[in-house]
Formats: sequence, C-alpha cells, structure tokens
Amino acid sequence: MEMVDVTLQLPKDLLKAIATPETKLETALWQKIVLELYREERISFGKACELLGITKWDFTDLLREKNVPLAYDEGDLEEDLQALNERVFKRLKKQA
Repeated sequence: MEMVDVTLQLPKDLLKAIATPETKLETALWQKIVLELYREERISFGKACELLGITKWDFTDLLREKNVPLAYDEGDLEEDLQALNERVFKRLKKQA
C-alpha cells in the first residue's frame, strides 16, 4: 500500500485531550482516523483491519472498547457465509 507522509501541528491542549504519550501519538491518531472512517462507513470492516494491521477479532474488541457500532448487514453475512462454505469445502475435498 502506498503511503504519504503528513505533517500535523497540534495545539498542546489538544495533545493533552488526546491523553497519549508523544511516543504513541502517531499510532493513536492513525487508529482514531481509521475508526472514524469506519464509523462513517467510508471504509469496510476488512479494510479497517488491514489498515490497523489487526485481526477481525481484535478490531471487534477495539470497536467495543471505543463504543463504535459494528456496521454489519445482510450482505456482510452472505459474504462471510460464502467464505466459510468455501473453506469448509476445500478442507473436505483435501480429506477425501
């Protein structure tokens, strides 16, 4: 994934409101951006996981921790069921 460097100047009082040590600020801001994009439904669940470099389970835990609702609809369920069926079919085919 191609990345772009961005420089951002923040007022010190905003930095205090973020309540994150400067050494972890980049990661915290990145997480906040990704969560907000997900909340606004501008990126998918899978894309959010990819951007944060975490598993679906860890992202679900993060959503719960940050009180971000899980955007999961019927289409997502169908995709998950199809992926599950494909994995089960491959496994059964290998065992046969």
